[in-house]
Amino acid sequence: MLHILDRACPLCGTPSAQASPTKYGNTEWPIVECGQCGLVFIGRTPAQSEFEEERAWERSFVQETERRARDHGALFALDRLTRARFKLAYRRRPKAIVARLARPGPVLDLACGDGNTLHPPAPGYVPFGIEV
Repeated sequence: MLHILDRACPLCGTPSAQASPTKYGNTEWPIVECGQCGLVFIGRTPAQSEFEEERAWERSFVQETERRARDHGALFALDRLTRARFKLAYRRRPKAIVARLARPGPVLDLACGDGNTLHPPAPGYVPFGIEV
């Protein structure tokens, strides 16, 4: 059984009652904007205990890895080799990736947390984020 809870702003802790609805999301999973700090986030989430029980990384990662290996065999093995190669060859540098792939202007950072990934932004870029 899914227990849905109203969620306070993950950045500043302002109660969800003070958040404004946006035109995104739906009644079950509303996307809201914090009235205090302006962060946009999902205003309702399942209870943390349900995440711990049903979606724990230790449990879901193993199950998903086994499913992919079983269902996709050689393709799954090739994917793992490719991921290993990328880990050796490339470091994760978000600002450099944005500068290489996007024109200067607004940039959307999904699951931005506290917003530090693109802070300060490269010249010409204006980061916008949504925490999910």
